[in-house]
Amino acid sequence: MPLRALIVPTVCTIVAFAMLAGLGVWQIKRLQWKQDLIARIEARAAAQPITLAQAMGRKEAGDDVRHARVVLEGRFQHDGEVHLYSLAGGRAGWRIITPMALSGGGVVLVDRGFVPHRLKQAATRQAGQVEGTVRVVGRVRLPHPRDAFAADNDPQKNEWFWRDLDAMASAALGDAQSGSLAPLIVEMEATEVAGGWPRGGVAVVKPSNRHLGYAITWLALAVIVLIIYGIFVRNTLKRA
Repeated sequence: MPLRALIVPTVCTIVAFAMLAGLGVWQIKRLQWKQDLIARIEARAAAQPITLAQAMGRKEAGDDVRHARVVLEGRFQHDGEVHLYSLAGGRAGWRIITPMALSGGGVVLVDRGFVPHRLKQAATRQAGQVEGTVRVVGRVRLPHPRDAFAADNDPQKNEWFWRDLDAMASAALGDAQSGSLAPLIVEMEATEVAGGWPRGGVAVVKPSNRHLGYAITWLALAVIVLIIYGIFVRNTLKRA
């Protein structure tokens, strides 16, 4: 009878242990992947900037150009700026994304940096609306699918909550000019701007890496399941 009473608990323990241990091993694999990703991002951050044409060539060749440093030269088209909702330093505000007409031809959207709510409108920060040909260095950001929790973009109010590149291009440039747009956004590095705004270089580039903690948690739960099962078996056999 005691052995028969152990059948169901034993099966349940095996299933639970396999699931928990499997989750722990998966998190370890994710840890290795994330560490490799962070290493690549840090290497790109320390590299010399390349031209946009070089970045586009690498992208078309299948290389990962996310966070690659690029240098741009052109003129900002401030009348086409769009506002992307953002958090920086614990406060809410907007990232100012402005089309740049490149000296060599073509257009690219440039994320110039963060402004608080009170400076959302360009008229409140005229000193920072740089005119003439400028040279900037920034990091490549590629479009990505909408996050499940992101609010709806509102082009009519010029309020954006996720990077919909095609819609942003249409709003900033119009359908006629948007065809010459590079399929990426360049996020400017920190640089001095008259008036202090927009403030570049405030975005978090290094992704979070909590996989080791998750792995320890799942594996610890797997061990606890075995300990509980061992105690149950011992007590069952004693009663027998």
